[in-house]
Amino acid sequence: MIFTDSVAVARRDTGLVGAIAAGWTGVVAIFMVATLYNNFHLFTSVTFLYWYFAGIVCARRMALRYETVGARYANVQYA
Repeated sequence: MIFTDSVAVARRDTGLVGAIAAGWTGVVAIFMVATLYNNFHLFTSVTFLYWYFAGIVCARRMALRYETVGARYANVQYA
């Protein structure tokens, strides 16, 4: 799920978070493979940074999603 969010943000965002997401796709892929060989979750600093940047990318994905949905319903008039 984090991988798909980072790919989506990298494709749609042209700012700094989009650049972070482009690099984050590689980090997530390496982490998926590394879990088979190494128990890196014992290192708190590594997992903290991983989840911090994953949260930034996922939050930007949701912001981009809400901008798309909001634009779709911008002309709706409520009674």
